Amino acid sequence: MKSVDAINLKQRVAKMIDVESISACEKVERDAWLDLFAAAPAVLSEQLKLKHTIIHGLGLLACPAIPITELNRAMALGAEQPVSDEELAEALQWLNTHADAWAFQINPALNTSATIDWLRKQELAPAGNGWAKFYLHHTAISDTSHPPSAYEIRPVRTHDADNFGLVVQSGFGLPEQVRPWFSALVGREKWKTYLAWDNNRPVAAGAIYIDHHTAWLGIDTTLAELRQKGTQRALIMRRLRDGKQSGVTAFTAETGHPATENEPGYSSFRNYLNSGFNKICVRQNYKK
Repeated sequence: MKSVDAINLKQRVAKMIDVESISACEKVERDAWLDLFAAAPAVLSEQLKLKHTIIHGLGLLACPAIPITELNRAMALGAEQPVSDEELAEALQWLNTHADAWAFQINPALNTSATIDWLRKQELAPAGNGWAKFYLHHTAISDTSHPPSAYEIRPVRTHDADNFGLVVQSGFGLPEQVRPWFSALVGREKWKTYLAWDNNRPVAAGAIYIDHHTAWLGIDTTLAELRQKGTQRALIMRRLRDGKQSGVTAFTAETGHPATENEPGYSSFRNYLNSGFNKICVRQNYKK
């Protein structure tokens, strides 16, 4: 029954946005995360046992020292080409070897019921509510919209790179050792990083990865005690405006998906919807 549901959802999504654009969204997300892993300082990469690669178009990430889905997964399945059972098995072996608590992320617009059936045969099943995948075309961006925020938003300068790493680590509740990893994104090719400031204190962060005319927004976080002040929406709009000025025509992002429309939490999900993004699908995380 779920295979039929997946096919129906694929058909509904295709009516909203063409498959080529969906594929581009998946690939720019994949490439952003692969480059994020490549940016990690060598010593830290060894400590965390970071691994990343592409197998038949699938982006594969592993960080067994931090066993969360964001850092341990297979993504962009079907974005470049249909994936065979043998190629899926190769990716599965890689994840089993290098990652922990990993997931296969399935975009219903790019994968067939055969892929779902193969995953089930490996005793993998959807876990949680999945992730919402968002899309926004540049023509929908207002150049004059400035959502109210209690804080000043600025691109991160080189001498503030440590502050960017600090806010990302603290906001997500990650181990302190990852700070240099995220700091390494400041000034890196294809990346633009931002901080929100309360006078001289950095309180929120966000990044955008730009590849030609497509961009991925991510690494959105605010210090826990300073949330619910409109800062993330303001960070989203700032990145959209700057991306548009840089020639970006298509923007994408993803967040956790609530089980119901009014489920508490999921502020990132609502921030992207309220910033004009369209939810194009819910991407399930297939896990053991």
